[in-house]
Amino acid sequence: MEKFPGARLFVGDLSTDPLCAWQHISLSNIYRVHGGEEYTFDDVNIQVFSGRHTESAKGTYRDTTVKGDSASLSYWFGFLELMNYYVTVSDGTRILVWAGMTSPDQKYRLQGLKPDLAIMHLSPKQDPYMLADLVKSIGAQVVIPHHHDLIGPLAEKHPEMVDQMLSAQAKDAYFVDGKFNKEAFIGYFSSVLEEMVPHVNMMELKHHKWYRFGLAFQQL
Repeated sequence: MEKFPGARLFVGDLSTDPLCAWQHISLSNIYRVHGGEEYTFDDVNIQVFSGRHTESAKGTYRDTTVKGDSASLSYWFGFLELMNYYVTVSDGTRILVWAGMTSPDQKYRLQGLKPDLAIMHLSPKQDPYMLADLVKSIGAQVVIPHHHDLIGPLAEKHPEMVDQMLSAQAKDAYFVDGKFNKEAFIGYFSSVLEEMVPHVNMMELKHHKWYRFGLAFQQL
């Protein structure tokens, strides 16, 4: 907030109070949001969709996660009320910012949004075919993965989390010599997308680089 003092922060309702206490954020910057809401400003329209973050194979339980401090409460409430956002900017470009895990209901709730860009959470805990089915239902043109870059460092620092969160099949597919292999991981998800939704392109963007997206026409 020091760098962007005028930023509008969209925060799940439960998470607002502990986040403000933890990060010393002014409530004037906060929009307390719930799934199903829509916000329109002069330059952007934002629709809010509830998501899910219950992906641990062995379950996620409150008594093992919440310690009572503001940081822990923010973390736990983030599990409970994870949100996804569908953003339409002033030039008409539509962007879906999606996080969390795929669940059977999402492909119906997000069906037919047709974003120009879908920024999609990728995790080795996900079923690639269920994700591809969601992408197909959404009607995305371009998929940009996010979240996957932290998996390697997390696995090195906390190897016990890998055993808790991943199936044996996922570990065999994405780990080489005991280390997470991002190329194998992205490659597998890309191949499943190509198989199930051949018109969709997955683009892994480079850190600290600017990109410009737009329509292109080719005379045949």
